[in-house]
Amino acid sequence: MDLHSGAQARKGGRRPVAIEVELRHPRSAELVAARDTLSVVPATGSREREDVGSASLHVSVTYDSVTANYRYSYFLRNRSAGETRVIAFALLGASDQVFTAPDPRFTSWQPPEWQGNWTLQTECGERRDALVWMIWNADPRTGSQFDFALAPDRLFEPAVLRSRFPPGKIRWAVQTATGRDSESALVPCRPGAKTRWETLPLTGTTVGPVAK
Repeated sequence: MDLHSGAQARKGGRRPVAIEVELRHPRSAELVAARDTLSVVPATGSREREDVGSASLHVSVTYDSVTANYRYSYFLRNRSAGETRVIAFALLGASDQVFTAPDPRFTSWQPPEWQGNWTLQTECGERRDALVWMIWNADPRTGSQFDFALAPDRLFEPAVLRSRFPPGKIRWAVQTATGRDSESALVPCRPGAKTRWETLPLTGTTVGPVAK
């Protein structure tokens, strides 16, 4: 109703009608080709090393035309057998200009018992193109980070990133361990880590924010 008609309605004793309109951010359809949404390491058919394990990463990307940001969602599953756990996860070759706000549900890995015990780091050693999630705390009951690691057949709920940069091909890698006396997940991000991630046995290709 325009201002003139509203004024006329008030003069005639009628009250303007308020209409509630739900506003949604227009989000695009999936931007990743179906063949690129899932990456499994080692590749299907390859022999799995028991001490290294196996993992899969599913990615989903959409575009929000209101905020002009791309939304990247990553689902990481530990496909290993036995005691092999995932203790760190990295996207390599990605832009570090990402953020998780304003959606606080995804600032930490899920489920809830891991919240605050995993953290996102936007650089790693000599690399400035690495987004690295790693265990930040030790379990106070055992003094070990290993107890917060991703156990076999467990899934990390989506890690959601937002970035102004469009999707492009990048690498991903996971670090695994088999016991509480394993090397700290912080090791790959110490000085000299430039090639450390690239030499891990479990590396693959996925999609992420790439600066043009």
